[in-house]
Amino acid sequence: MAIKNIFHHHLTSKSLPSRRYYLARVGLHLWELLLWLVVLLFLLGTTIASVYSTQEKASRAVKTALETLSKSTDKALQLWGQEQIFIVQELARDKRVLQATHTLLATKPTKQMLQRSPAQSLLRRLFSNFLKGGILRGFFIVSHTNTNLASSRDANVGTNTLLSTQPDFLKHVRQGQTLFSHVIRSDVPLPRQQAIFPGTQHLTQFVGTPIRDEKNKTIALLLLRLDPNKTLYPLLFQARLGQTGRTYILDQNGFLLSPNHHKHNAQPQSSFHPDSPKVFKIRTYVRGLPFKPTEHGERESGIKSNVCGYSNGNGKRIVGAWKWLPLFRAWLLVEQDWKESFALFNQIQKNSYVFAALLAFLLSGLLFAFGFGRKKFREGQIRLAAVVENAQDPIILLDAQGTIKSVNPSTEKMFGYNQQELLDKNIEFLLPYEQHTFPGQLEQDSRSGTSRELKARRKTGKTLLVASTVGQAKLDTGMHFSLILRDITQSKELEHSLKEAKEAAETANRLKSAFLATMSHEIRTPLNGIIATVDMLNHTPLESAQHKLVSTARHSSLALMSIIDDVLDFSKIEAGQMDLCEEDVVVETLVENCVGSLESYAKEKDVELFMFIDPKLSNVRGDKVRLGQILYNLVGNAIKFSANLKDRKGKVMVSAFETDRTGENTTLVLEVRDNGIGMDASIQEKLFKPFLQADSTTTRRFGGSGLGLAITRRLTDLMNGTIALESQPGFGSTFRVSLPLALLVKEQSARKTEFQGVQLFFLKGGNEVDRILEQYIRHAGIELTSANTEQVSERFSDFASTNEDLLVVFDSQGNEQHTKQTIERFRSLAKKKKVRFLIIGRGSENSPCQYGENDVTLAINSMPRSHLLDAIAILAGMTSFSPEDKQARSATLATFTTAELKASGKIALVADDNKVNQDVIRRQLQMLGWAVDVAEDGQEALERWRNNTYKIIFTDCHMPVVDGYELAETIRAEEEEGHHIPIIAITADAIKGTAEKCLASGMDGYLTKPMQLQTLRKTLENWGSVYKQSEDTLPTNQATTDPPIDLEVLPALLDPDEPEVIIQIYNKFLSMSAKLLDQCKNVKLPDEQQKLRDLAHKLKSSAKTIGAHPLADCCQQIEDDVDGKSLSSKARQLYSLLTTTREWLIHHLTENE
Repeated sequence: MAIKNIFHHHLTSKSLPSRRYYLARVGLHLWELLLWLVVLLFLLGTTIASVYSTQEKASRAVKTALETLSKSTDKALQLWGQEQIFIVQELARDKRVLQATHTLLATKPTKQMLQRSPAQSLLRRLFSNFLKGGILRGFFIVSHTNTNLASSRDANVGTNTLLSTQPDFLKHVRQGQTLFSHVIRSDVPLPRQQAIFPGTQHLTQFVGTPIRDEKNKTIALLLLRLDPNKTLYPLLFQARLGQTGRTYILDQNGFLLSPNHHKHNAQPQSSFHPDSPKVFKIRTYVRGLPFKPTEHGERESGIKSNVCGYSNGNGKRIVGAWKWLPLFRAWLLVEQDWKESFALFNQIQKNSYVFAALLAFLLSGLLFAFGFGRKKFREGQIRLAAVVENAQDPIILLDAQGTIKSVNPSTEKMFGYNQQELLDKNIEFLLPYEQHTFPGQLEQDSRSGTSRELKARRKTGKTLLVASTVGQAKLDTGMHFSLILRDITQSKELEHSLKEAKEAAETANRLKSAFLATMSHEIRTPLNGIIATVDMLNHTPLESAQHKLVSTARHSSLALMSIIDDVLDFSKIEAGQMDLCEEDVVVETLVENCVGSLESYAKEKDVELFMFIDPKLSNVRGDKVRLGQILYNLVGNAIKFSANLKDRKGKVMVSAFETDRTGENTTLVLEVRDNGIGMDASIQEKLFKPFLQADSTTTRRFGGSGLGLAITRRLTDLMNGTIALESQPGFGSTFRVSLPLALLVKEQSARKTEFQGVQLFFLKGGNEVDRILEQYIRHAGIELTSANTEQVSERFSDFASTNEDLLVVFDSQGNEQHTKQTIERFRSLAKKKKVRFLIIGRGSENSPCQYGENDVTLAINSMPRSHLLDAIAILAGMTSFSPEDKQARSATLATFTTAELKASGKIALVADDNKVNQDVIRRQLQMLGWAVDVAEDGQEALERWRNNTYKIIFTDCHMPVVDGYELAETIRAEEEEGHHIPIIAITADAIKGTAEKCLASGMDGYLTKPMQLQTLRKTLENWGSVYKQSEDTLPTNQATTDPPIDLEVLPALLDPDEPEVIIQIYNKFLSMSAKLLDQCKNVKLPDEQQKLRDLAHKLKSSAKTIGAHPLADCCQQIEDDVDGKSLSSKARQLYSLLTTTREWLIHHLTENE
């Protein structure tokens, strides 16, 4: 009960009043109620006094505001008036004005004579600078007879002055004063005038001064026309107070000289008519003016005001201030509604009474609440003591020095001491001092609410781990702290066990990753021999059945390689070892290559594979390999799960477009949609988990490792992208990957100008092909007329009537009968005009092919956009067919003897300790035209390099004696300056850091086993000045080297019985290519990269047409090289190939004449 006693002592030290002094039910003393009444009376008196004081201050503030505004307005008018007076006086003193005035006075005062006077033109030129863009609207020179001798307008010359209606004004000006006239209606329209108040359109005002001769005699008057809407009225409009404030000018008779510009003070009976002889009175002293305007204003000085309020004649109470303006001979009157002027005071008055009432209510409420609180306090005190006594955690009350003042029963239970043994002991008795410092630490913890872990000591000597929480309370006896402890010994032991388990799991994960990497290396090494050997076999003369067996072995090996790569990639991602390599990415090429590589797979599965790439799609910066991996996984899955459908043919649509393009960034969207088996929500939830597939039958039915989508998801996350899935069972799936990437600002080739003037008619088929064709064609700049089946008759008739060349595109949907019927229908509608067709079909041949005599067919499956444009170019007669002879293109590679190869100087050094790898790479290099020396380890390779001359070195990284890294470092240290030899690493390691380690050791490149022949060829080309230069020295073998032109291609396109036509086309190629050869020779790189690409594009189609395949391939490589890194070498190669092709063709034509 100690805690209860402590709280009872501190909180009840002041005894409660005796019940006989309480009023019923409220617990208040009688003297407390009397004091409450006194306070209420004092509050009421204070509020009334404060309101009267505030009223006096408000009146002074209103008066000050009115008088201040009057002063500022007076000053503004004075400044403006003095400025105009200065201008008109200076002009009147100008000798040119005086001379012109004499001339005009001497002229016969007729309108025609005055207009023709040279002085008239002189004055207009003189005043033109003042009339441009300023506030002046014109000038007048007026004679003594009030005739306008000169004016800025011919209409005013020779007429009576407009100010004849104001004789007093003219009189005072002739007497030598410079004055402002009253505002009057203009005698001519003022088109540039902008009225700022209703009824002030075409109003004008003048400032006048006398023109004096040499004897100071007034000979005429100079008047300048002013626009009051730009000068006087804005000054008065701006000079107002609040929302109801207004400022007027009144003459000496109380007539209004300015419009009533406030909507709240409109008075229908006081309209403003400045063109009337008399302006209607707005107020007289009878209607409430605070002064008598009929009195002489000259006698008035200073500002007068009335803030008590007066009536304006309409029943409104207003306040105002007035002042006589000598310069304008008028009264300035500033007014404001009394209600608005004293709005703040009225609000303060209202608020004061409300506040006093609320304060009285609040004090009453507090007083009665205090009484009820006294009753509740004892109840709360009892409840608090009960909580403390029954708490499961120890609660200890400490003073500022850390002395124990009270404990609860849980403290006795935890530590084993009774209450008497703990009271007046320092907290060090339970918690050793080395863990904390009193009292500063307790106070700091109480303020921050920090929970601290401490060691506690029980009576038995056993140590506990406790979590402490400190509270702070200031009692009558000083600052006290409540220390709450909780035993966390078991929790800490459990946490330690979990930490050890986590470390064990991480160790197992690292061992797993190392195991996968090791297994990948060990599997890749023998697999290298299999794939490379099969690849080489594929480039040797084989029978058809043998080719099929080789192809099967190659596909199986690559499938095994794909599974190994998936496992390794996933292990890299899981271990956090996957890095992205940012490079230039041509998205269109990437998508086309990916889809093209899966075309045969789709054909094998009997799935139609479509592709749409937004023609406006930008190139980006990103990881080209990982982007391709994402798309490859998605498309491969879509094909796999759309195959062998019972009720429909499988279809896969691949789309690439961009969204959210801002500045230098864009979002690339890759979308893959299929009509396959689909999936329900339960399957979608586990779809991206590794090693899991839809169900247990998926692996048996479709195959695969179950890692493809998991890797895709991880790669997407690594690129800060998102992947979305929409699917329904039986209706297919749609995967959409959105990746934020940086834009690649590169010049892109365009073919819009190539098709200028070409017009096509497009028959829609009502499927996804329509969107692909229509967008591709329109983006190329082709004028397209489209129609569906119901509209074709009417629209094609209109198309045929306006075009001689009738070019039609339609989708045959793979139906030969539909194709023939459509062709017949169009030819009947053409009315004997010749119609040529581009027939969009189905199949794997997505290059343009001839159909009939003049028509073209093209398969939409996996079709690149460039093939569609090539087909249109053929259809429009812009180029001819160039079908590739696939059997010829896959012909065997030339073979050479070792002596011939070494004679050419193309010798490579290979360092590898594996016999199979030695034999494979030796054969691959020999097939590519290189001689090879092989070393068993790095030491032998080093000795061979020191004693021989090599063009390139290929080395394994892991070898006995001296490994590949040490070999590269030694060569770099010993080689002479200017004799840098390329060193390429070849290794089965595919783990993170291997490539960086190779480059750091001095190697120039990095290849992963197994190496395909094409990859090796590309590597040799990239290290290329040596390779390129040695091509010329390569011995030729007429029995095995193909000629630069395949002579069977062109006759296959034309009639072989007409050789003169074939020769004519060959001669056209020679004529055209001669110009391109000169242009190619003069291309300046790197400044004219796009020019080189354009030349290559022009040459590519012609080269394909005559069968110059090597030349066409070189042109295609130049078009595809966006980053321009190897354009210089490719430009030399293009020039060399074109020269060789032309010489060979000329020689061929000469021999066969």
